[in-house]
Amino acid sequence: MGKKKTMGERLKEEILRRNKSVRDYCIKTGIKPQQMQRYISNNSYPGGEILKKLSESGIRVDYILSGDEIQGLRGASYFPIVSTMSAGKLTEFYNDETTEWIVMNYPKNENCVCLRVRGDSMSPELENKDIILVDGNKKEKENDIVAVRLKSGDQIVKRYRKHDKDSIELVPANKNYDVIVVNKNEVELIAPVVMVTRDLQK
Repeated sequence: MGKKKTMGERLKEEILRRNKSVRDYCIKTGIKPQQMQRYISNNSYPGGEILKKLSESGIRVDYILSGDEIQGLRGASYFPIVSTMSAGKLTEFYNDETTEWIVMNYPKNENCVCLRVRGDSMSPELENKDIILVDGNKKEKENDIVAVRLKSGDQIVKRYRKHDKDSIELVPANKNYDVIVVNKNEVELIAPVVMVTRDLQK
């Protein structure tokens, strides 16, 4: 068996599979040639925005990241793990630094991201270090587990319930935590949790 290609080699291979040259591809996509050369030389790692551009232009991002085709999972896609979430107290989440990716058997969607749970307020439904996939395109329903971002920049993961016409309840699974009532005007984003993966070795 031959030596596995580096990510940079796979990236160049994919670009030349569909384009006359790397430079030609960069002109088409607006990616700076010097930036692309750093990726091809394995001196830098493409982040979420670049990977999105690659995917939209027909580049097989799953192959670039792993060196393998995704097999046996119909509709599987790679999703970024964008930051650590909290399932205990309110903390900020979402940033532009993407260093980890994970495959989930869920259709690709630019409003889907994976986040890592921290805390035990949703135990046993969600445990510390679980990875959750949230879909910002889905509408939350009563009793859904959701990720909520407030306009203050804080975030929380809880079960969603309506409180009254002006507010919602965020309900923990762990009875040691209190229900949080939030005014709807304070909410910037609610994204339902659509998948969970757990590391049994943690």
